Amino acid sequence: MHIIKRIIYILITLAILIKLIFISSYLLYYTSYHINNTDKINININKKSIDNFYKWKSRAEFLFQIIIALLIIIIFNPFYNNLRFINGEISTLLFVFAILLIITANWNEFIKNFVE
Repeated sequence: MHIIKRIIYILITLAILIKLIFISSYLLYYTSYHINNTDKINININKKSIDNFYKWKSRAEFLFQIIIALLIIIIFNPFYNNLRFINGEISTLLFVFAILLIITANWNEFIKNFVE
């Protein structure tokens, strides 16, 4: 059982690091995109840098979702009782994961299909 506990803590650490990369790349993308599209500021950021920030943001978001999915698979495995491993960090990560799924959902597509 100690191996499962180590795997869970490694996944938690990776999820936190990837979430930090996501947040920093999102902030860089957001600020560089808006600085580049504002006429009042004379800072010119090339499009390649903005695209790179967006790629890193997308990659970090995808990796975070994969890691949280692996945590869910390990913890809620019906063949083993791993529910005892749920602690403050895991419940916080699952909470953040659920919030991110709701925020990053394609709501325009959903509403368009729902109205039809």
